[in-house]
Amino acid sequence: GPSFLVVREAITAASYCNATFDAIAEASVPIEGFKTFSDFYPYYLGEHMHPVTRALHVFGTLISSVFAIVILTTSLPWYYIFFALAFGYLNAWIGHFFFEKNKPATFKHPFYSFAGDFVMMFQVLTGARQLDERPKK
Repeated sequence: GPSFLVVREAITAASYCNATFDAIAEASVPIEGFKTFSDFYPYYLGEHMHPVTRALHVFGTLISSVFAIVILTTSLPWYYIFFALAFGYLNAWIGHFFFEKNKPATFKHPFYSFAGDFVMMFQVLTGARQLDERPKK
């Protein structure tokens, strides 16, 4: 399905998707929408500029992923997975509403946004992207 294609493309893009701040600053939503994750990711980063927003996303994505793995590999009821997702989204939305002061990309681009959370988490955890990076003036 379409979600599989987004995840596959995000995994591929993670290795080379080092959007510059020029690309981030120029990123806007095209009228026809985003055709690829690589087109979407600079926009995603532009919506996640505040270091607290990024930290909350990384924390929420990491912890909810661990919760999900534990739930899926133990005898915990499968529907607890919804609690794991809720934890991740709660952290992310706190960042958007209180620090970034914008609307989460999840509402208009759910699959790309979900993939973006994991790519950004991977980049922050590996040092490829910083929580507090800012555009060069």
